[in-house]
Amino acid sequence: RKKTKFPAEVTKTPQNIPATKESEKKIPPLKVEPQIVEAPLVQETQDVTVLKTTSIVFASYYGTYGTPNNFTNFDAVKTLSTDTFISSLSSEKAKIVAENVSYQISTQSLVAKIKSQDVATAVVEVLTKRTKIMFGGIVTTFNQRLNLTLVKQGNDWRVDSAEWNSTTF
Repeated sequence: RKKTKFPAEVTKTPQNIPATKESEKKIPPLKVEPQIVEAPLVQETQDVTVLKTTSIVFASYYGTYGTPNNFTNFDAVKTLSTDTFISSLSSEKAKIVAENVSYQISTQSLVAKIKSQDVATAVVEVLTKRTKIMFGGIVTTFNQRLNLTLVKQGNDWRVDSAEWNSTTF
């Protein structure tokens, strides 16, 4: 095999000593082999998946309402709610109607984060993007957090409380 001669700068060892036949023998050739590192897949439990999905669907429906459709989405979330929360929906709707202002709010759920969970309860934060259209065409878009408490009833997770956070993100 033919040897290639390199300039002195290239043939220096890591200690910055010029390479000689003797030093070349002491330093083994560097072998670089690609290493594939596989990260373990983290699978969500069925409860976590159901909690996130329920929270995202709930937030989209609960946060989308208005006077033109007489708050029909409040009725739609009843299937995802506890009896306690259903009764609070009626009083919330009455309070909004009493304001006597015509508007519509639409809500898009972006992501659900589980803040805490045990076998019977969970606290979930849903990040949302909301658009409010006032009568007369004034449009406001903003991001808002919805904090949910869910309780396990049988095999289902139901929303027991919902609170919009005044701090946007």
